[in-house]
Amino acid sequence: PSTLYFSTGNAPQYVGQANNVIISTPDDYITAVAPYKGNIFVSCIKSGWWMLPPENPAGQPPYPTACKHGCIAPFGYVATEEMIAYQAADGLRAFAGGASEYMSLPIEFIFQGVGSTPIVEADQTKLSQTVAAYWNSMVVFSYIGTDGNRHRIIYHTQYKRFRNDDVDAQCLMLEADTNQWL
Repeated sequence: PSTLYFSTGNAPQYVGQANNVIISTPDDYITAVAPYKGNIFVSCIKSGWWMLPPENPAGQPPYPTACKHGCIAPFGYVATEEMIAYQAADGLRAFAGGASEYMSLPIEFIFQGVGSTPIVEADQTKLSQTVAAYWNSMVVFSYIGTDGNRHRIIYHTQYKRFRNDDVDAQCLMLEADTNQWL
């Protein structure tokens, strides 16, 4: 669970014996692999984000980044032009190669249960089921609430603000060819 396997060239069906790199310990499993700004970043649940050299990942050990908050949801991250937005154990975070930025301070009550709110809080035991997508400067996080239903929070990357959009979204996807959000 903490070893990253990769293929060479344009042959994804072939993974050679030497085409793997151990990122962390077996109890610190990989939750996200994101190419971003020419590098490959890997998130582990406990140790945070690691960087792999893209030209020879198996030839050099992975480098730990300054980010110690890992992504806890396998589908709860998305790369934008300026960050990798993801679901961490303490809320929503932005990662760009260094330390992460805590994005969800204005809506902390949703992910940490601090205070009261008319917006349904996230179920802390189901944060790993968060789904994220990016479309037209908006990062959408779909989480499971304490009521058992899915809820959405949308973050606008240009205006740096959140809005609530309470649609039950089981899957989020951008069709890149047509720029349609499904």
